[in-house]
Amino acid sequence: MVWLLLAGDILMLILFALMGQSEHKTYTTFQGTLETAAPFVIAWLIVGLVLGLYKLQHYRSFASMFKRTLIVWILAIPFGMMLRNLYLNSALKIPFLIVALVSTLILLSIWRIIFVWIYNRRNA
Repeated sequence: MVWLLLAGDILMLILFALMGQSEHKTYTTFQGTLETAAPFVIAWLIVGLVLGLYKLQHYRSFASMFKRTLIVWILAIPFGMMLRNLYLNSALKIPFLIVALVSTLILLSIWRIIFVWIYNRRNA
């Protein structure tokens, strides 16, 4: 189940990058989308692994999952933005950070609510 959770998280971050490219009409190749998503995925994995995001005991309830997700999210998305800015040699744009925070919170929350529901049904 951990691999499913991890795959879903990565997919949501790739979807975030794809949505941004669509909004800005900067369509690229799939590789380009992955390059856009990479700093956020790297940051999410680092922060998530350090803070125990993928320990399944956190997914027995929606409240426990959401608390853990919020902690990782508030650290990982700005960290991902910093990695992206370093890679692109560009300055932080606060409006983009706000959009990234809101968008990723929505996408990751929807996915993780679905995951908790699946996890708890399988382990009931």
